[in-house]
Amino acid sequence: TASWLSPAEKQQVLDELSTDEVALNRTVHRPWLKVAGDSITYFLWSTGIYGLSFWLPKILVARGATDVATGWWAMLTFGFGALAMFWASRQRGFRPLPFLFLLAAAGFAGSGLFHSLSGAVASFCVASMGLMSSLPIFWSLAASRLSGKAGGTAIAMNRSGLGNRPWIVGE
Repeated sequence: TASWLSPAEKQQVLDELSTDEVALNRTVHRPWLKVAGDSITYFLWSTGIYGLSFWLPKILVARGATDVATGWWAMLTFGFGALAMFWASRQRGFRPLPFLFLLAAAGFAGSGLFHSLSGAVASFCVASMGLMSSLPIFWSLAASRLSGKAGGTAIAMNRSGLGNRPWIVGE
């Protein structure tokens, strides 16, 4: 009904809206549930990566690493994460995603169980592999659930809704 649009522009807007609506109805019955689930998942992922980044040096020093060795052990931990991310870039589909989240959780659980430096480093390597490799797969899954403008809006809600809140981790 916008008076400033030409008939061709009005038809283009109607076509785009109907395309988005058909895609939305076909892929997700209740899109807000998927967006809320993705937001919670991203919040948990962010908590894990911030915890790993902020607390890894402190935990390694508490387990007996020197200040210089802590940097090398942390580099090893994130190096394993980078290798896992390379592996994830070669995957097709979303099937590995639950396994990768469980892998990250197992790594964090192991870091609490092992009281030696080598056990902590190995556990954090496993956690880093799960965290780093899951992110590209997660974002491609979140983007594939909704199409067009709805997909962009859902990703923006995930990024700004529950994730990236500095007050959550005490900054």
